[in-house]
Order: sequence, then structure tokens, then C-alpha cells
Amino acid sequence: MKYPNHVKGMILTGTSLVASPEDVYNRRKESENKRIKESEWFSQIVKDWDYMYTNKTEKAPDGRDLSEVPLKWWCYDEESSKKVIPIMKEISKAGRRKPVNGQMPQTEKMLEYYYNQQKKFSQIKTKTLILNGKSDTNNLPEFAEQLHQTLPNSKLVLIEKAGHFPWVEDASQSFSEIEKWLKEVNFR
Repeated sequence: MKYPNHVKGMILTGTSLVASPEDVYNRRKESENKRIKESEWFSQIVKDWDYMYTNKTEKAPDGRDLSEVPLKWWCYDEESSKKVIPIMKEISKAGRRKPVNGQMPQTEKMLEYYYNQQKKFSQIKTKTLILNGKSDTNNLPEFAEQLHQTLPNSKLVLIEKAGHFPWVEDASQSFSEIEKWLKEVNFR
């Protein structure tokens, strides 16, 4: 938004228009409930995460390791989570979130900032590809669609069997769509 002449195109993934800071939790809960009804696997992930949180443990009563459950919540299914988890562990080792001026970013302030910035998104004329997983619990397709409708020069692609990490969960389709979009917008 600050330097539109310096940005030829954008590829956005795992994103959507955000709800007001007050509505973020409700929207996430609705999304989670929808996925629980659609997927027995996801339903178990939520039960396991609730058990972990309530009992402050990473072990299920039957001895299963639950430590990866929070990452699985973001994924389409068990198979796709096995692709995502090793990558996210490496990112964590690298220190994805680092203090700035001695302080960690404050999520609520970041959400509020983004919420206010998105009111100006209709002014962005940059060609944009929005690539989202159809089962992204955090960014449901209808909210990715809202972002697409707000950005005037955007194209939305939903990856069928992916959650929040479509480029990992279904790399073949994701990169095929990226290559197709790059040809369509012809950045030469």
C-alpha cells in the first residue's frame, strides 16, 4: 500500500479478510465446528487439543503423543500434516517469531492493525493471486472470497485437499496454479 510502484504482483496464501478483533474468536470457533462435522480426523484433533489444554499434558490417556496436535489443527488431514509438521519444526528452530525492540509482537494489536488496514484494500491495484486451502480452519473459503472481492485485480484459487499450508499439503497443485497465474499476468 505504501509503495505500489515497487510491487509488480503479490501471491497471498493462508489469508482472508479478518473479522473485527472482537469477532475473531467466534469466527474461528464456527469454522472449527464446521470442520468437526465434516471430518472425523479433525474432530479427534480438537478433542485431543482440548484434552491437552485441560490436563496440561502432551500424553493422551491411551499413551498417544499429542504434542503435534496444535499443528495438525491447521492441516487438511493426517497425510498432509505429515508434510507440514517437519517444515514447521524447522521454522521454529530458526526462530520465526523474534522480539522487536525487546518485545514480542502482540497478536491482538496486529489483528487490530490488519483489520484497519484492510479497509484500504480496494485501493490496491497490484495483480494478486490468493492461494488458500479449502479446509483452512483459520481462513474459511468465504472469507478468502471476501478478500478476493475486495482486491480489484485478484484471482482466488482454493486447493481442495489443503488447510492453512496449501503449498506444502498439495505442492503440485499449488505450484501449478502459481505458474499458471504468472503466465496469465505476464510480468515480462
